[in-house]
Amino acid sequence: MARVETSVQFAKPKVATLSRAVLLYEGGSDLVLATVHRIVDSKSGPVIGAGKPLSAATSRRILRSMTKRKELPAYLSGNVLARGNGSLIWYEPPQARFLSFAASGLRVGAEGAAPGGDVRAGKVPTPGVVFTAGECGWRVFAFKGGDRPTPDTALFRPPYMNSYEDGGICAGNVTLPASAEPGATQAWSDCFFRSKFTHATGGRLTSHKGGVPGLWSALLAAPAMAFDEDCMVAANKTLGSLIEAL
Repeated sequence: MARVETSVQFAKPKVATLSRAVLLYEGGSDLVLATVHRIVDSKSGPVIGAGKPLSAATSRRILRSMTKRKELPAYLSGNVLARGNGSLIWYEPPQARFLSFAASGLRVGAEGAAPGGDVRAGKVPTPGVVFTAGECGWRVFAFKGGDRPTPDTALFRPPYMNSYEDGGICAGNVTLPASAEPGATQAWSDCFFRSKFTHATGGRLTSHKGGVPGLWSALLAAPAMAFDEDCMVAANKTLGSLIEAL
């Protein structure tokens, strides 16, 4: 048998050198300013040189270099509006959905309640919605019309139980998807629409005279052909502002 010679080469370890410093200036409880400084060598050792304000682009570059996680390529479905920084934004057009409600959370004496039952359910019209998930938080907003939202599209408070004025969602005991990837939008949507709506959270989520409980009680009692967008309350933000906050 012929002798086979092999050799193994080991890569030289990379040496990290001090190159820049970031200084944070705080006033009260809020961060006021962040500056980035080059490190200057001197006889006595490294010295922090003059700095300049830390830009958003530079801060993102620093964060990307600090993490070893690589964002894998993914198919972006037609309803995905934005993706970045561990967050996802997508929309769903207005449609009729089968929703379930805890009878105790709806208006007392509403028509259509099953005698002695604790759940009311039915197919009702719902407005178009915009969801966020991931590091930016699980939130939902409504929008008017059925076209794909654009950055200029005005957003409205979610006219739903288990929701808040800022779009926040009370998840309760619902098990949320493990990731906020484009392929998981349906799973996130199901967590919201296929769970039982249990309570009104307070705040003005609709201009309907009965509030959120009255709105859905009325729709369950006499389903409409389309959701009444006139009862929606402005969230004072656009889709564009939501994307910029990622």
